[in-house]
Amino acid sequence: MLTSNHDFRLVSFGEDVLPPAVYAEAERVYLDSIGSTARTNTNEIAYWKDRYNREFAALGDRLYVYGLLSRDEVIGFALVFFFKSQNLVVIDHIVIKEPARNFGSFFYFKNMIAQDLLEHGHQVDFAIAEIVTSTLGDPHPVQPQLLIQLLKQAGFKVAHFRYYTPSIREDEYSSKIDAALMIFRNERGNKIGSAKLMSLIDCVLTDLYLRWYAPHSRNMRAFRRQIRSLRDSYKAELFRQEFIVLNGNWNEQHTQAPESTVIAEHSSYMGLVQSSSLLLVLIAASAMLAGISYWYGISIFSVIVIFSVSLFAFLTLMAIWHKSAAKQADKVLKLLLRLLRR
Repeated sequence: MLTSNHDFRLVSFGEDVLPPAVYAEAERVYLDSIGSTARTNTNEIAYWKDRYNREFAALGDRLYVYGLLSRDEVIGFALVFFFKSQNLVVIDHIVIKEPARNFGSFFYFKNMIAQDLLEHGHQVDFAIAEIVTSTLGDPHPVQPQLLIQLLKQAGFKVAHFRYYTPSIREDEYSSKIDAALMIFRNERGNKIGSAKLMSLIDCVLTDLYLRWYAPHSRNMRAFRRQIRSLRDSYKAELFRQEFIVLNGNWNEQHTQAPESTVIAEHSSYMGLVQSSSLLLVLIAASAMLAGISYWYGISIFSVIVIFSVSLFAFLTLMAIWHKSAAKQADKVLKLLLRLLRR
């Protein structure tokens, strides 16, 4: 059991000795915060809460069912897995109820979970969260955009490829659900090797989904077929390229991507502003060159050469911090050489 300086307290069901009423409250927070399309059956959670760690202890895999309390009121629920073979944490669910749902409470919940995992001696290289973005089925009590933004603030980024979660409804095993795959990694960088990403996804599909539903599904053969189909489709897409971009934005390939639309509109607007600004700068520079030539009696050609040399020196200096400036400096140098040949 962990506490913070802000009256938050983290409890771990199955490890801490707690009254049944506390777990019932946490379960209610979960049910009120997750749509049925993405919601795991609470009977399955109760089943594995008391069995998972004992059954898979030899592999070093763990399940943590967390509750977040604020002044003894249950406000949060999280279902977290650790898979030792990949040093991978999978945040299956993390929710906070209204009106406590804000970045502050989410930040403390996430940090206290990370601290608890470290105190259990887990080496964590990657963390994954699947955010269901599908507009089919029941509406999301918490909008996917909000969850994505919260996780981005916590250091997660979206893997830039089409991702799905398997359907967990027995009558819909042949379907798949649009989702965003969010990844946190200890190493810096905005990309991940396709082979490594495939191994992480394979761990999720096999060690999480197949393992979890084996005691509960009445048609495990169909469920395995769905998992195999997803795995094959991921391999076909991922192995076409060496790396996958972790871009921090919602996957723009999804049909419902308000954030991508806003970013596109913002980029178009900024492009217009930058073009207009460049035009104004060129007009001002032309006027300045004409003025210098007139007042000092210097030929316009000489003024252009002096201006080009100064611009080249400036861009060369800027190239130390901005790679794009190096390309512009190269263009200016080529223009200067053409002028001097005349």
